Amino acid sequence: CFNAGGGTYVVLSIFRNANASVPEAPSKLLKLSLTGSSVSATLVQDLPTRAAHGVEAMDVGDSLVLIFPALDPSAPTRVFSAPRHFTGGTPFREILPISTRLARNVRSYWDVGVAAHFAVVAQEENGAL
Repeated sequence: CFNAGGGTYVVLSIFRNANASVPEAPSKLLKLSLTGSSVSATLVQDLPTRAAHGVEAMDVGDSLVLIFPALDPSAPTRVFSAPRHFTGGTPFREILPISTRLARNVRSYWDVGVAAHFAVVAQEENGAL
């Protein structure tokens, strides 16, 4: 969950297409709205992912970055970026795939010592992380 451009958003990583039982399923960016005591969600953007096994959101300067590890031996971890203060449309664009194999998890952090953002991806290789 994050705030941008005056709205509150949630990102859902989708591991499988439930109808076809295949890993080709876009992840979802939803905008949350509160009316009285009810919360509703509106689809803002489909994000092309394959076998997404979670999502990590991080602030990098004036951008929001989403990283989706792919729990699939042939799919890369996908990275998307959007301006920090987007106000509509389909704000996220893929910036680069990261070559991974069976990526299980990703975590980001800010290293004060070198003043840089890092993302660490845990992937499986021969049955071990």
